[in-house]
Amino acid sequence: MRAAWEQALALYARIPEPYSIGGTHHRLAGIAPGAERAAHVVAAWQTWTSIDRPDLVARLDALG
Repeated sequence: MRAAWEQALALYARIPEPYSIGGTHHRLAGIAPGAERAAHVVAAWQTWTSIDRPDLVARLDALG
């Protein structure tokens, strides 16, 4: 499952598609351990903030 999300992230980055990039980081944060999890949360936050989507950023609070 994780490999599929990582592959999707690479494809979205090539487009680039910020909504989906943030969503994929969000999914990866849910399954990644420790520091890697934190890095995905930050990446999702940055991506969704760049497209002015505070509604999506609020989802990250659940990941702590």
